[in-house]
Amino acid sequence: MQFEDLIDTQPLWLNEEGLSNEIVLSSRIRLARNLEGYRFPTRAREKELEDVSELVKDAVTKSPYFANGLSFKTKHLSQLDIEFVRERHLLSTKKRIVDCVVGKGEIVSVLINEEDHIRIQCLASGLNIKAVYPVIFKIDEILSSNLTYAFRNDFGYLTSCPTNVGTGMRVSCLLHLPGLVLTKEINKLLDDVMSRGFSVRGLYGEGSEIEGNFFQLSNQITLGIDEEEIATKTEKEIRNVIDLERETRDKLMREAGERVEDKIWRSYGILKNARMLSQEEFVNLSSAVRLGIGIGLIDNTYLKLLNYLLLYTAPAHLQKMKGKIMDADTRDIERANYVREVLKRT
Repeated sequence: MQFEDLIDTQPLWLNEEGLSNEIVLSSRIRLARNLEGYRFPTRAREKELEDVSELVKDAVTKSPYFANGLSFKTKHLSQLDIEFVRERHLLSTKKRIVDCVVGKGEIVSVLINEEDHIRIQCLASGLNIKAVYPVIFKIDEILSSNLTYAFRNDFGYLTSCPTNVGTGMRVSCLLHLPGLVLTKEINKLLDDVMSRGFSVRGLYGEGSEIEGNFFQLSNQITLGIDEEEIATKTEKEIRNVIDLERETRDKLMREAGERVEDKIWRSYGILKNARMLSQEEFVNLSSAVRLGIGIGLIDNTYLKLLNYLLLYTAPAHLQKMKGKIMDADTRDIERANYVREVLKRT
């Protein structure tokens, strides 16, 4: 697989399969690991980083999950390409030169020399933590049998950031919560989940803003608790949020059904007819249409289509797809053209 092939391939974790897919776009587990005897990436010299990269890539090739996959180094990419892989959730920061190894369908990936020497990531569509869990630990087992991790019995896995020490494990789901936002219950919910040891971020994780009613909920505690308990507690928390979102959607339809339907159909009409669409506008309008699918107002065959558009209308994807660099106004025109074209096919 070549880097340019990514633009023609939709990640499998956006295929709208999995439980509660009208609310949960994707599930993810990430493991942070470092190699014993090497300084953390933020302090290591270039030769150390090169040595770590070679060791980790050699170990990764021993995993069948990365057969016929893709490997690239961000220092060889343009700024557009770096933003492109960040939009695909393969990269969480643009600030460091890292290596990335990606498995088929982008279900699994390994970042080398980002914040830690190793960041293993596994994704699945919908609420699917139980499917992700065994896969990522099979990969971790293969890597650990070929590498020596920095580990202490009293602290667990040693990581660059103290908040990851212990298991080095983050479990998260990307949630669409328009009901809680429209009923103004979202702030109370966020306070509640954070008080129970969970964090909430935007569409692209740490440092990203909340937009389009998308929230990434993940565990915050990694020390003094084992991996299975983290996965179980996080899934339980997410199921509670799903139940609350469904309750608020029912409440909305009982108390303001006509207004909600009007908002949904107006949004759908704009998407089908607009001549200019900013990325923020598209995300917000498609959020309303996604709500319409969730409450049964619009055919659910649109769900996979909206997942696809959410990715391919992002600025770097749009430019890669069109094969040219565009200013903001040109992107808005091309985005509207593309959305109209895609929606006409349905």
